Amino acid sequence: MIVRYPESLRDTRAVFDKIYVPNKFGNLVPLVKIASLREKAGIHAIKHLDRKRMIHVTANIDEDKISPIEAERAMRKFYEEKIKAAYPGIIMRFGGEQEETRESLRDFLNALLLAVFMIFIILAVTFNSLTLSALVMSAIPFGLMGVILTFFLHGKPLSFMALLGLLGLSGVVVNDSIVLVSFINELRRQGLSRFESILQAGKLRLRPVILTSVTTVAGLLPVAYGIGGSDPFLKPMALAVGWGLAFSTILTLLLVPCLYTVSDDLSVLGRKLWLRFTSRLSRHPALNFMNGKIKALRKP
Repeated sequence: MIVRYPESLRDTRAVFDKIYVPNKFGNLVPLVKIASLREKAGIHAIKHLDRKRMIHVTANIDEDKISPIEAERAMRKFYEEKIKAAYPGIIMRFGGEQEETRESLRDFLNALLLAVFMIFIILAVTFNSLTLSALVMSAIPFGLMGVILTFFLHGKPLSFMALLGLLGLSGVVVNDSIVLVSFINELRRQGLSRFESILQAGKLRLRPVILTSVTTVAGLLPVAYGIGGSDPFLKPMALAVGWGLAFSTILTLLLVPCLYTVSDDLSVLGRKLWLRFTSRLSRHPALNFMNGKIKALRKP
């Protein structure tokens, strides 16, 4: 049973002067004698998240003094050192820009994996070789190293727009490798040795590869450095694609022929080991015995 004051008396403070509570001796004493009353703002709404009570705290960050990532790192450290030990039941979650950033990075990773997979499938169908496809795609890590080095030397953070530029770069940097590897294979089909094919491909394809990369980089660098007008959204993307392509082109011309030689040697070694294994297996006594039994069964 619930006992309440009439509704007309619930909104007046004077009603607390008439409330009596029992003490430890069983006597009734006025509430105002044992407690002090203060007025303060109460909770106007109780929010829940995953069926648990939640307090939503928002703030704006002065990015001239601290970045969102640094602010999150500082708050997480304060939670781990001060709040978590004192109040084990409290859980802190970050939303807003940090949550959107995490979702964007997750989507970017999925898109990057899908792009790399599709490029690999196209190259495998074109070259009819998984080894050559992987060799051509070795230019993608070269471009990634160029992007990281570029932003480090410029003193700029690797923003999300720069990552989008890296996604587009992964489809551009393989062009030089495709030109070089295709020409090497063509020369080898014409009867040249591997060394002569690599040497001639480097000489004859050097100018097309460099001109293709230089024209692309020259068209992107004015956007990257704001020449003729600056766009803060496109600058990181142009910077990533431009210098990443320039860096990967240099490494492609130097390292792809070396990797081609190594992969070809490994392929030859693998075939020799397989032939040696099959020849030894064919001379095994148990296998010879089985072959003899099979021939005996087939004899009329």
